Amino acid sequence: MGGALGGTPRSSPDGRWIAFDSRAEGTAQIYVIPSGGGAQSRITSGNAHSQVPSWSRDGRWVYFESDRSGQWRVWKAPAGGGEAVQVTHFQGGTAFESADGKYLYVFSEKTNALFRTPVGGGEEKEVAPAVDGSMASA
Repeated sequence: MGGALGGTPRSSPDGRWIAFDSRAEGTAQIYVIPSGGGAQSRITSGNAHSQVPSWSRDGRWVYFESDRSGQWRVWKAPAGGGEAVQVTHFQGGTAFESADGKYLYVFSEKTNALFRTPVGGGEEKEVAPAVDGSMASA
């Protein structure tokens, strides 16, 4: 089964780039590559794990979950490379920006609930409580 573990590819809003995570260098890191193929660029750094990327609506930022603060939280890095900025301080998980670009929605695998926070940081508010699996879909 050779090769590095990786996945969660996400297309940029304009369709020109793909962000993905890979453990090619040992720890999970975030990379971007042109959607038509070409050289990949690593946009995260350090020894912490960074995984599950998603794009800002304007395509300038890539959000991701990382344990670089010692706990899993959501961070963002410039799509073209640069210093990452911590966005959430209490929740980690899969994150997606709202259609209007004002909020970040984070599904916490730890609590099994959905949270919303302003993209610039701020209060993390639970907007959908934990799903306990007892509701059956029709």
